[in-house]
Amino acid sequence: MPPETPDAALRARLALLGVAPSPDEPELERAFTLFTERMRVLDEAADLGPADPPYLAPPAPAGAPVAVPPLAAQAPTTPPGLVESAEMVRDGTVANVTLVERALAAVEAADGRIGAFVTVLAEQALAEAAELDADRAAGRLRGRLHGVPVAV
Repeated sequence: MPPETPDAALRARLALLGVAPSPDEPELERAFTLFTERMRVLDEAADLGPADPPYLAPPAPAGAPVAVPPLAAQAPTTPPGLVESAEMVRDGTVANVTLVERALAAVEAADGRIGAFVTVLAEQALAEAAELDADRAAGRLRGRLHGVPVAV
């Protein structure tokens, strides 16, 4: 007997819970299909090592031409990393709200292609960033990464 595919295993688990998609529910079936495809892509990406390039988009189907954006369309500089962002916040050279706005812009620009985010709490993040800016102005830092946005 052939091994059970991840798709079949997930369908079996959902059926046990009574929430398996059926042909009568095209939106649930579509969501299920998107989920299993993203899980497949994530499984493939999990094999990446530290020396591998960043994984920015699902691989193109076999034989499909690969589009490379012109050099002018690529970002000229790398945005600051976690350590640099934390230092800029502590030094007061960048506001937490600015970092959150940049992070939200990056999510908006890329997530349509990658589909990595289920929920983005933009308003909450901006409100918390403003609070953290006020804390920093009053000399209260909440830790080494005070106000640096991080996505999980």
